[in-house]
Amino acid sequence: GRVVLEPAAGLAGLPPPAAREALARLREGADALAQTAAA
Repeated sequence: GRVVLEPAAGLAGLPPPAAREALARLREGADALAQTAAA
């Protein structure tokens, strides 16, 4: 996923560190939602 998402974020105009942080937060949010749905 990272191989595709980082270049896509770069195309969106985000600097790589900011893009990486945003993707990490999205992933954490998705994990939290999955855990809530599973609970």
